[in-house]
Amino acid sequence: MLDAQPLPDGVVALVTRRVAGLGLDRRPLLLLVHGSAVTRVTLPATGGDVLARSLEVAWPRIVVRAADVTAFTRGEEGVVTWESRDGGSSWSVTRN
Repeated sequence: MLDAQPLPDGVVALVTRRVAGLGLDRRPLLLLVHGSAVTRVTLPATGGDVLARSLEVAWPRIVVRAADVTAFTRGEEGVVTWESRDGGSSWSVTRN
């Protein structure tokens, strides 16, 4: 687990796919826990060498921030942001 934030009657956790310093988070995983129900939410895929960094929740808005650690090699900035305004049902992805 990389980060966690409270929800009404629960918690949301950002889970990294990195193990022992290996792997990338091109499709970060969230675990939404409401009471005793756990829902796995896989965010939309993005290219690059992405490492998840943080989670921000102002329910029902959820924001996941990440860094594309090789974006500079393509002349890009490396900020990747996933945002849901409906509690994780739909997502937008921005890169800048």
